[in-house]
Amino acid sequence: MKTRTNRAGIVALACLLIASIHAGPTYGGDFEMSMEWRGGLIYLPVSINGSEETLSFILDTGAMMSALDPAVAARLGLAAVGQAQVMGAGSETHEISIFQAATLTIGDASFENVMFAGAPLAPLSIHTGGALDGVLGYNVLSAFAVEIDYENERVTLHDPADWTYEGDGDEVPLHFQHNLPFVYAGIEEESDEVHKKHEGMFVLDTGASPALIVNEGFAERNGLYALSETLIEGPTGFGIGGAVQGKVGRLPEFRIGAHALEAPVAHFTIDTKGALAYPDMAGVIGAKVLSRFLVIVDYPGARLILEPNETMGDPFDYDAFGAHFVKRDGNIEIYAVLPGTPAAECALAEGDRLVTIDGRSAAEMGLEAIEEWFLVPDRTCALEVERDGETRTIQVLTRKLL
Repeated sequence: MKTRTNRAGIVALACLLIASIHAGPTYGGDFEMSMEWRGGLIYLPVSINGSEETLSFILDTGAMMSALDPAVAARLGLAAVGQAQVMGAGSETHEISIFQAATLTIGDASFENVMFAGAPLAPLSIHTGGALDGVLGYNVLSAFAVEIDYENERVTLHDPADWTYEGDGDEVPLHFQHNLPFVYAGIEEESDEVHKKHEGMFVLDTGASPALIVNEGFAERNGLYALSETLIEGPTGFGIGGAVQGKVGRLPEFRIGAHALEAPVAHFTIDTKGALAYPDMAGVIGAKVLSRFLVIVDYPGARLILEPNETMGDPFDYDAFGAHFVKRDGNIEIYAVLPGTPAAECALAEGDRLVTIDGRSAAEMGLEAIEEWFLVPDRTCALEVERDGETRTIQVLTRKLL
């Protein structure tokens, strides 16, 4: 079983301010394929217009429409067919072009006349550690019951005309707003004096890597900040709308359907703009929750099916160092430092280059391995760090932050 990182939340495409045009497959049946699960995101190989170039797309149930990086569109010779605005996690809004591909191929599934938002995805690659060419969103996924087997790293697109669910998983109704799948779920608060349920509508988002992202209004109305013993402030994630500002804490229990998850890590947003600022949205359910199940998002049947896997009872981990890393030009750099953490106490700063960890090349380790390394509290290590051409070695002791 692979250990998964607690990468700061990357919500690749949470909201597009344009109408989505559905793209159905050119023939029916079920389509099963391997996925790469990296940094809490699901990557699938994609081909456009029969090109021999294999593109790297993420499967994102939190995307109102599929997206393609404009540089990739240009490389493939796709012409813009319209203009729109795009909004994602973070407060920035972008003017974009709309592109249309004659064919889109995902494994054995082929689609015709697929529309893409020309969203600026390339800047996110420094956070993901690899190429991010596009996003598979609602206009592609909505024709299927989408089965995601995180444990075995498989994705199956079921044609509802030929498929019937015969398992014993828990079924939860899906409610669609703006082409986003919402589920009714909530946080439970229980003690000798009180038993409260704080429930609301959460977006089901495979394009978000944290366990939970909680809207500020929902958190304030329900007193959720007080439920976390510790709150860490700073950038909690990164999306096409820029950095997501907020707080990170730990909630007592999250319940979805018949399933209760103990002490999940929650990212509380404080952005007043962007996709995560919608007042009628309680929050987002991301990969750190979803990966504990075999997940079936049955779009035509408007239901979510959850079968717990062996990781269901695992504790929710969180970074024990306090720095967000990125990969830029082959180097590992510090993107942000959270206050009151070991990283801050070592006087690390944005732009510092991490050269080695206990003598191991940081660049060769890669983002995911580095983030897994810093999940472990009470670990002593020597970091070689370069700033303005000068290198220094610092001793670090990680500790439990949440």
